[in-house]
Amino acid sequence: MFVTQTHTVWGGIEWWVHHLSQRLIERGWEVFAGLAQGARFSNPRPYAAAHSHLRPVIMDGRAGTESARLAAVLSALRRVKPDVVIPVAIGATFDAMRSFDATFIVPVLSLHEGTLADVVEYQEEIDLAVPNSRLLERFLRRQLDPARVRYIRQGTPLATTTRSQRTPRLRAAVVCRLEESTKRVLDLPRLAEHIGDNIELHVFGDGPDREALEKALNNRAIMHGYRSTEELYREAYPNLDVLLHFSPAEGSPNVIYEAMQNGVVPVSSRFMGLASEEILRDGENALLFDIGDTAAAARHLSTLANDRDALERLSDAARNANASFTDDDMYDAWIDAIETTPHRPRALQPEVLPHAGRLDRIVPRSAANFLRRVAGRSFPHATGWEEWPGSQQNNEAITARVSGLLAEIERSAKHDR
Repeated sequence: MFVTQTHTVWGGIEWWVHHLSQRLIERGWEVFAGLAQGARFSNPRPYAAAHSHLRPVIMDGRAGTESARLAAVLSALRRVKPDVVIPVAIGATFDAMRSFDATFIVPVLSLHEGTLADVVEYQEEIDLAVPNSRLLERFLRRQLDPARVRYIRQGTPLATTTRSQRTPRLRAAVVCRLEESTKRVLDLPRLAEHIGDNIELHVFGDGPDREALEKALNNRAIMHGYRSTEELYREAYPNLDVLLHFSPAEGSPNVIYEAMQNGVVPVSSRFMGLASEEILRDGENALLFDIGDTAAAARHLSTLANDRDALERLSDAARNANASFTDDDMYDAWIDAIETTPHRPRALQPEVLPHAGRLDRIVPRSAANFLRRVAGRSFPHATGWEEWPGSQQNNEAITARVSGLLAEIERSAKHDR
């Protein structure tokens, strides 16, 4: 059973859930999805329609409290009684597993400090943690029993279409969730100020900062909107020369691997995690720049626009560097992990719903949440993440330790290179 957010219907993680669950069904598994429901952002219906092969179980958290979310997750688990539970950006799952007996396999697919702190704090409940990057793997092996950590690299489909021939203008694109805080997408307008008409810019994706990005670009780039992986492989990557990547930190940058499979050259920031992953090599299969240095990124584009032999050399090297591990390999490894991970016996704790407000002092918390929902008095939230948080409210000391250790591991990797 996947326990998942629903405020984002499609994205990298959603595609991973979609295809992994399809393959599990093909192998005879019955696959359920606990779907978050909230008052404003989390709507399980579009998610269930998009991933219709999953058996949906609604987790009603419309009251907006952590006690409502925890109770909803536990109720879904007790209805389904799954053998394996896999959380997807639902922090309440960690607390719920203290009171529910099943194999708990946690995908660790980003450097989000709250999520990593959850893995550290709830490690006794976790049967297997599965990172998709070397930085995450090294971090988890220092924090957990190494026998309960299994690295599965991010795999991408092989190219289905040959990259088109050179065009007079260099074709460069951003392909990501359009979000400034995690992707620095507003670096693109700053880069646009430094390039000439011999370079054309494209944007594939959607997200909370799309409007701000489009306004700042002022028609300097072509906005294509969200495209599925299949559409990117069919329509986007074959018609691009360069992938622009501005992120400050990445676990395993799936979009970079996809671009490289298609011979698209990454022009990328030196993001946290790059040194540990050891995929991108400056001047060999990519061109790198310091985080936020859009002038340097623009110079790289100009170099490739004026030296097409260098572009083709980097393109061939990018394709060769990432051809040995595909999405089939990744899904096979995940299925093996799910089918072979032993469940460790552990003492279950009594269910304790956290306090949410004055009403909880008068009636039981389950009743308080029911009354809030019926009366339409839910707690307000500004985003889908706030409505159904992807991580718990972690101890600040644990979060600080997570941040410090990640930086230490990455510094060591840079030194070793």
